[in-house]
Amino acid sequence: MNGILRRLLKGLQYGIGITLIVVGVIGLFVPVLQGVLMIALGVFILRAKSIPHIFQTIRKKWRKWRRK
Repeated sequence: MNGILRRLLKGLQYGIGITLIVVGVIGLFVPVLQGVLMIALGVFILRAKSIPHIFQTIRKKWRKWRRK
């Protein structure tokens, strides 16, 4: 069961990442900032080890940014 869930989450992660990159490329032709943001989010999601790891990384960077 754990292996099936892990594969499902990994597939979901790739699906979301690729979708955001495609939307980002389309967004480059409309407003530039939104396209770049979507591409960056898609690459970030695809590079992450797992979905919970994404949230941990975002939380750490948010805390670091707020301390400045």
